[in-house]
Amino acid sequence: MINPICLTCGTQFSGCEKPPEGCPVCEDERQFVGWEGQRWTTLDDLGRDHRTRIQDDSGLLGIGIEPAFAIGQRALLVETSASRSSTTEPFPRSRRAEAFPPSPSATRTTTRR
Repeated sequence: MINPICLTCGTQFSGCEKPPEGCPVCEDERQFVGWEGQRWTTLDDLGRDHRTRIQDDSGLLGIGIEPAFAIGQRALLVETSASRSSTTEPFPRSRRAEAFPPSPSATRTTTRR
């Protein structure tokens, strides 16, 4: 069994004998499939030239990978006095995980009430 990851959007599919014909996320009319067609990778293949990136992102813990992959998303850990809320990490932590100083390009998003 393999767990293929779409190279365009980063969605991972579990327990497949082979990669799907197409990615349901990318086949949506609001999305796209690249000129090369649908392409897939695995965590093992991705881990050869990518690493987990953990950094302070304007007071939140940012978790992602570098170089950027797929749509370049990252998870943000939000902590409050009442709870701790997080999204699933894009990739499992490993010995390759490193801590980075705050990014100079990090911006703060505020909500008006």
